[in-house]
Amino acid sequence: MLYEYKKFIGKVVKMEGTFNVYKDEKTGKNFYACIVKDATACCEQGIEFVLEGDNKYPDDYPKNNGKMKVIGTFNSYEEDGKTYVRLEDAVLCK
Repeated sequence: MLYEYKKFIGKVVKMEGTFNVYKDEKTGKNFYACIVKDATACCEQGIEFVLEGDNKYPDDYPKNNGKMKVIGTFNSYEEDGKTYVRLEDAVLCK
């Protein structure tokens, strides 16, 4: 998905993994990600997600490094000349 991301733009994606938050020290902005292991559990990759609505961290997010499920629309965006992917309008699943 990450290497051929254009094929997945606009698709609804559900992921299960571990929650992680990264704070950009330059901007103070938080980035939220679902970390997913590969089939052999030797490698992992994080995909950023943006929850729909007005959510506050940490109240409306999973516990850091805790298990999570999220569903959202796969999309890409550019920032500082780089292309990133994320799930937009995401919803946490029970």
